[in-house]
Amino acid sequence: MTRPALPTRIGLLPAAAVGLLVVGAGIQFAVVRPRLEEVRRLQARYTELAQRVAQQDARDQEARALAGTAQGQALRTAPAGGRGTDPVAHIGGLMNRIGLRRLELAAGAGAADSSLESTRSTVRVMGSYGQILGFVRALEKGPPLASVDVVSIEVVPGESQLEGRLSISIYWPVAGRRR
Repeated sequence: MTRPALPTRIGLLPAAAVGLLVVGAGIQFAVVRPRLEEVRRLQARYTELAQRVAQQDARDQEARALAGTAQGQALRTAPAGGRGTDPVAHIGGLMNRIGLRRLELAAGAGAADSSLESTRSTVRVMGSYGQILGFVRALEKGPPLASVDVVSIEVVPGESQLEGRLSISIYWPVAGRRR
């Protein structure tokens, strides 16, 4: 009788090992794999967002370079002779009238030749496509004479609106000179 008990004990050991393997595989498929997939998805999202941040930083540096002509100089806010309004006030008024949200408005130093003065401004706004388009059209319709030199429009993550970055030049006649 002692002999048959030994093969039964030996038979239980492989059955227990197989049972542990089955339980381990069940844990692997039910718990570990979904978590690993989530980690991979989050890593891919992190990489995507890091690239967007790098692109945003590059655009910010470009905008600073465009606005860099004003380094350390105060913005002129009082209307000068010969023009109806200050360029910053003009751009801000158009933004308000159209309903855009102002994120940034930086004006560079003015330049003048014999008959025209000019100011270059960098603008960041948030709004719908129609609002940004209306803003560009209102600027170019004038007066004063204006040109939109650079336009960049991007979707804002998590928002239903767009962000527009514009580089704008505004020109007006020099006071006392022939137009």
